[in-house]
Amino acid sequence: MKANSPVKILLVDDLPENLFALELILSNNNYKCVKANSGNDALKILLHEQDFALLLMDVQMPAMDGFETVELIREIETLKHVPIIFLTASMDNSMHVFKGYQAGAIDYMVKPLIPEILNAKVAVFVELYLKTHELLVQNDEKEKRAAELGVANKELAFQNGEKEKRAAELGVANKELAFQNDEKEKRAAELGVANKELAFQNGEKEKRAAELGVANKELAFQNDEKEKRAAELGIANKELAFQNDEKEKRAAELGVANKELAFQNDEKEKRAAELGVANKELAFQNDEKEKRAAELEIANKELAFLNEEKEKQAELLRIANRELLSFTYISSHDMQEPLRKIQTFISIILKEEKETLSHNGKDYFQRIQSSAERMQKLIIDLLAYSRINVTDRKFEKTELSIIIDDVKEELKDTIKDKNATIDAVELGSANIIPFQFRQLIYNLMSNALKFSRVNIPSLITIKSKIIKGSKLNVEKKLLPEKNYCHITFKDNGIGFEPQFSEHVFGVFQKLHSKDVYMGTGIGLAIVKKIVENHNGIITATSELNKGATFDIYIPANLREFFC
Repeated sequence: MKANSPVKILLVDDLPENLFALELILSNNNYKCVKANSGNDALKILLHEQDFALLLMDVQMPAMDGFETVELIREIETLKHVPIIFLTASMDNSMHVFKGYQAGAIDYMVKPLIPEILNAKVAVFVELYLKTHELLVQNDEKEKRAAELGVANKELAFQNGEKEKRAAELGVANKELAFQNDEKEKRAAELGVANKELAFQNGEKEKRAAELGVANKELAFQNDEKEKRAAELGIANKELAFQNDEKEKRAAELGVANKELAFQNDEKEKRAAELGVANKELAFQNDEKEKRAAELEIANKELAFLNEEKEKQAELLRIANRELLSFTYISSHDMQEPLRKIQTFISIILKEEKETLSHNGKDYFQRIQSSAERMQKLIIDLLAYSRINVTDRKFEKTELSIIIDDVKEELKDTIKDKNATIDAVELGSANIIPFQFRQLIYNLMSNALKFSRVNIPSLITIKSKIIKGSKLNVEKKLLPEKNYCHITFKDNGIGFEPQFSEHVFGVFQKLHSKDVYMGTGIGLAIVKKIVENHNGIITATSELNKGATFDIYIPANLREFFC
């Protein structure tokens, strides 16, 4: 389902006018209503489209009734958990109710339908459907993140492999350089041996020269021995010439060895330069690898944190959904169903066994029936109180006079009985949540009528105006520079003592016993919740037997809400 796309609801009824009425009741919400005129049509639609948030099913239909249709729907695996609400005018006994729940429905409503209750129930199941869909989308995102992490890990493994290859190449280069150094040392050792041999020959030459000097002196001294000496000198000269030739050969070999050593030194310097370049490149690659590893570690930590946060949010959402589902089921079925049975059986006893009951027996049964009705109203008020924060805040620009006229019409019998006057003047329009604000006006007006003084006509005055926060004195709870819509609701009833001005807004807080004034003690708590939903505050002032005044302040210039 795309974001902001309408939620689909399947409406099943054999009467076109009933389908039209249902679609009209749900038209103010972002719903797409799909209609089916029979159980067979509904099954055909569900075989092709299975993304419905809710099914509203009529029970009494020709050919195939609602019970049979729901049993067939529940046999389809993908539709086992789609919520179904029965709509009927004849589910007035426990056998029908049991059969409906046994077929697979989760709730039923008796015609004629109350639009507010139907919209509230539909809103709960639509919200549950949207939360479940959002959780599925988040799981898909988690899997994508995990896939990206896998790709990053593969890339890191590849870089590690490249680093190991570079290290292996550097090891080979180091071994080759060590081999060349060994060769150089061998050449140097050979050159040292040659130099020592040349020095030895030079020493021998000097010795020979010394011997030649002695010979010359001896030749000069011994002329007789001249020829002999001359012959020896010739031999010595030949030997000297041979030694000189040997010396020149050794010198030539030494020159070649020096050139070869110089060439090897040049080669060594080239190898050292190449090794330096390779080391710099390897150091750069190591730095890059460490940067990549640090970035990957940060990304992994961030991804782990996001996954942990998402898991926490998903768990909170699952808990909230379970609690909401449990609360709605208990309130709509487990708590109300026994009360309905008590009321049904008490009515049957009072009707059919009236003649056989004693006066006290009738009185006891009537008290039981009255207590059951109070309990049912308490459950309905608790449901209304819990749903105030669950429903979406959809503000609409609405005339306050229209809402007040609507409430007056609903309470016209009570207004007539109390001889009450509703004075609604100086009312403008406001951007409000219409159905919540209607509940607020209804609760305040019904309270004013309930707590009116005996034999004194009730007078209820309602006004509204725009005023600066600086001109209001509400215990510094309002911002002085902001504009506020100030709505005043005043009556001339029995009032209450000033010390109870905060106490009256508490849940189950009643200033009178049920024998004096009927009620659940939740009405004004709902009023305060609705005002807080509009980013406002409410105060109450009163004196005993002098009426009560309720002042409501809601922002006038916020983007979400303005008067």
